[in-house]
Amino acid sequence: MGKLSYILGCVTRMDYPELFRTVGKVHKITGKNSVGILADVVKCGLKYGAGFNDYLLCEFYNLTDAQRATYITRSVNNTLVSLLNDRGVLPLLRQQKRVLHHLWQVHRPPVAGLWQGHPERI
Repeated sequence: MGKLSYILGCVTRMDYPELFRTVGKVHKITGKNSVGILADVVKCGLKYGAGFNDYLLCEFYNLTDAQRATYITRSVNNTLVSLLNDRGVLPLLRQQKRVLHHLWQVHRPPVAGLWQGHPERI
């Protein structure tokens, strides 16, 4: 999938109410203009692959461009996962519940009794 199609997919699936709540949270923290924050969030998404949750969680609003470039955002992580894993397992890796279930069945963590057969609580 090309970068443009990835971006278009993100734009169509984005939770816009949550995006604007995030902008509001950053506004309350920093006192900066909300429109400027929104523009910065979009810039970080395009330039660094940072979603609005990454922007808030990693405090991108406090970082320089050079510092932002050093963060492994969700987009960078997805690229690394694709590059470093066998193509045959990528569909499985994209379905996290199936991965947890598979790991639970194969490895049975030593503390498995604590969850009484509920791998989703790991």
